[in-house]
Amino acid sequence: EWYGRVWLNPPFSAEQLINPIRFWVQKLLAEYRQGDVPQAVLLVTAGTERIWFQPLWEHPICFFNHQAVYLNVGTHKRHGDCIVYLGPNEDKFIEHFSAFGRIAKAIDTPPVRPQMSRLWEGHGD
Repeated sequence: EWYGRVWLNPPFSAEQLINPIRFWVQKLLAEYRQGDVPQAVLLVTAGTERIWFQPLWEHPICFFNHQAVYLNVGTHKRHGDCIVYLGPNEDKFIEHFSAFGRIAKAIDTPPVRPQMSRLWEGHGD
């Protein structure tokens, strides 16, 4: 069980887990929703197409405007990263983290994933 403020940078690979980022994101969201974690900062890959990423849109996300550099990484990363804030101080997060990139948060939540062909019907080219 987790209590208090959390900084989470989940492992990108773990032998015992099939999808370690998904596991840690779900754990953090569960602890936050039940109130044991009042605030959290999460550093993850910017995998906006991933199922585990979708609930993060409910929170402000800083998408880096540069490639993050990690120490002791044996291979070159080929993905972007982002930082997600969970908590009541969104304005402070935006104030401080906007220096590192653009801040985004969902303004809508589509109930169903639309088919691309329907998006373009009746719009010419």
